[in-house]
Amino acid sequence: MQQSQKKDIRPGGLSPTKDAGDEEQALCDKIRPSLEQQEGKKFPVFDATKFRSQVVAGAMYYIKIDVAEPQSFIHAKIFRPLPGSNQDVTLEKYEKGHTASDEIQYIP
Repeated sequence: MQQSQKKDIRPGGLSPTKDAGDEEQALCDKIRPSLEQQEGKKFPVFDATKFRSQVVAGAMYYIKIDVAEPQSFIHAKIFRPLPGSNQDVTLEKYEKGHTASDEIQYIP
């Protein structure tokens, strides 16, 4: 097994990359104000394009978001808690400067 393959295998590993749909866009819409506040600006576009997920005590989503700027994709790590947990969806971390062709990777 190649080193790069070993690195991606972990308990509760990431799903294959899939096209984002309404559910992933709704998650992005929930964390958009937080991300815009952290960046100190409003993004003209905020469209979920691709995602990977990870089952934890809830679900962790790694979503590629098109923000229509140079190097215009953000990879966001978003936590969706279990139903009934009385917790909100949260933006855990994000990475700027990605391109449309960059693979979504685990964000520690």
